[in-house]
Amino acid sequence: PNARFKLGSRFAEPVGGAVEKLTSNAMLNDNLREERDKNRMVIAGQQHVKQIRKSIVFGEYDSALSHAEQALAMFSGAGKHGADLLTELSRGGPLGYIMGAVRLHVDKMLAQAKDNLQRSNYDKAMSLIPVLMEASAWLGGKG
Repeated sequence: PNARFKLGSRFAEPVGGAVEKLTSNAMLNDNLREERDKNRMVIAGQQHVKQIRKSIVFGEYDSALSHAEQALAMFSGAGKHGADLLTELSRGGPLGYIMGAVRLHVDKMLAQAKDNLQRSNYDKAMSLIPVLMEASAWLGGKG
């Protein structure tokens, strides 16, 4: 009656102070927890990549750069789960990735401006000039 719980109960102290071996269920739960954490890191990294695109569209290039660094950290912490996405981001580093994305955005805006000029929509074409100048100034300052 000194023991509060039955011998062998999960609430009882280990006999002789020995460390209990993990059961297969406990090991499985630990592995599943780690897998879920890594999957959550990948999802968080993908949210940062989505924010990169939004930031570039709104002309917030420095914000896009910080999101790229955070996404890179998330994908590298996720191990094999984020390996594919990590290779895309880490080729030129976060700055190289953002510069490539900004160049693509500039190309898209130039195509829109050219199309507007061909359709005689001069006002729409003129409205893209400040955005293009800002993007090219940012690219010139970083590259």
